[in-house]
Amino acid sequence: MSAAKRVPITTFHKWVLALGLPFVFIPPFIYLVYGMQAHDGPTHSRGGAMFGWTIRGEYVVDPDALVNARIWLAIWFIGSALTIAGAVAGALRMQRGPRGETLDTSHGFQDAPYWSVGDRAGWRTDERVFTGTVVEVHRREFRFGDDLIEAVAGIPGLVMKSDADGALIARPLATVYRIAGTTGPSGTMESIRASMNDAVQPGDTFAWLNAANEPVEGVVVEKHHEPFEVAGKRVDASPAAPGYTVRREPDGELVAVGNDLREG
Repeated sequence: MSAAKRVPITTFHKWVLALGLPFVFIPPFIYLVYGMQAHDGPTHSRGGAMFGWTIRGEYVVDPDALVNARIWLAIWFIGSALTIAGAVAGALRMQRGPRGETLDTSHGFQDAPYWSVGDRAGWRTDERVFTGTVVEVHRREFRFGDDLIEAVAGIPGLVMKSDADGALIARPLATVYRIAGTTGPSGTMESIRASMNDAVQPGDTFAWLNAANEPVEGVVVEKHHEPFEVAGKRVDASPAAPGYTVRREPDGELVAVGNDLREG
């Protein structure tokens, strides 16, 4: 997915460039003006040799201009060094994520249904950790730019606003995780129930937890708004909390899934 793989220019880098580039490009011209006033060395050596004359105090004809030349030469060297150091620091910061944040991937599937607009979360792209805020929750596959993003009722696809540069990033189902040290998504089964129910239709890919609390996928065969039975297992259902007959993959067995996303 090209939208997710784009490597952003961080706000930190933008500030480094905005503040640092003037110190890289402006001071050398001012230095040259004062250097030409301060020195009167051999004309055939004028150019690169002027740096040495300024540092060593050679061929000086204007001491005041020499002082100014040295000041601007120092500003140039120091400004360039700080700009390079800032760019390197920004690259390292992007590599490890904002403020060194890491992801807690141990709750990935269990968390997936419950991400809500406003939640902070993280993801990994090209071995880098990124964090951001959920701005859209989609429970059916959706278009994001030129990409078709995977999403199902039980595991939504998300649009995230990146902390790094404010860009919108689309993430397919189950690729967003808690930021280590945070409590995770704010949604609950009750809060997502209505949007999930509205999204599920026969023929949709569906994901749930089996009796062993393991993630399983299949295809919805029928949506039920009253109690129903599949293979001898009876499951409660109602218009407000429907259940589903699902053809489990890869064995093709029909199973009953309740509104809590668990097999009946």
